[in-house]
Amino acid sequence: GAGSTCGQLAEHLTGRAGLTVLTRGIEIAAQLAGSAELELVIIGGGVARKSHGLVGPLAELALQRYTVDVAFLGVDALDPVDGVGEPTLSEAYVKELAALRARKVVVLADATKLSRGTVPAWAPLPHGWTLITNERDQTVLDRYRSCGVEVISTVSD
Repeated sequence: GAGSTCGQLAEHLTGRAGLTVLTRGIEIAAQLAGSAELELVIIGGGVARKSHGLVGPLAELALQRYTVDVAFLGVDALDPVDGVGEPTLSEAYVKELAALRARKVVVLADATKLSRGTVPAWAPLPHGWTLITNERDQTVLDRYRSCGVEVISTVSD
């Protein structure tokens, strides 16, 4: 991921020995670049204006060459059936590739992103992905669970 939610995750990765982090996010790369304990790989490409994530043929080629244990994806919108919603097809496709190259897919999405919204481009996700969210509405969460999504809440009741 390249956005603010994945940036929050990156804060927890600094100083973790033996970890290799692949990112397409310019700000995330800058945030992690000073951590001598982990290996940082930046997926190249053109810069998406809104997210500052790297996209396009170079990013796609690089992602096709890696297999990762876990892909953490930030989203602009999310749907349990259609997957990840993004403002451009190039951003959606890079996320689709990342999900396909991962052994496990984890989507990081705050409650405001758990609807289709108005984004035009969608990336399907493989069955059995995980959602980490601060959504409290059990009706919304049950919609994801009924589609085979593992839901992890960051809020306590």
